[in-house]
Amino acid sequence: MIEKPTTGRSSILTNGNLLEIEIPSRKKWFVIVFISLWLVGFTIGGKWMMDDMQNGDSHAIVEKFLVFGIAGWTVGVICAVTIILWMTGGKEIAKADKGILELRKQIFKVGLTKRYQIETIRHLTINSTPDNDQLGFGTS
Repeated sequence: MIEKPTTGRSSILTNGNLLEIEIPSRKKWFVIVFISLWLVGFTIGGKWMMDDMQNGDSHAIVEKFLVFGIAGWTVGVICAVTIILWMTGGKEIAKADKGILELRKQIFKVGLTKRYQIETIRHLTINSTPDNDQLGFGTS
């Protein structure tokens, strides 16, 4: 029996010498919901720390800990928001045209592009990992 290919998430565009492959990020809804709920609790904790800092009733060592805690809180919020944005609006784009390979990662049309001359590319490999995790904790 001949298998029919499944419709994947990616789209391929060819126009003359141009080849463009667009791969949207995986929508791992369990992770998106979990991190969103975690972010709500984490924001409440950050507000408590900031309120304590503004009151000024704390000892000096407690205030130093709060400054360190708020810095860590800020990093945690940035990471969590970035993960949510990537899973909801991220995509990878590979484009080859006129001897140039462009690789772009973007979130809602904002991103970074790397350009390579095709003739200088050596030892190109593709790493494929199975994505059989139904809860959204897979590696892809």
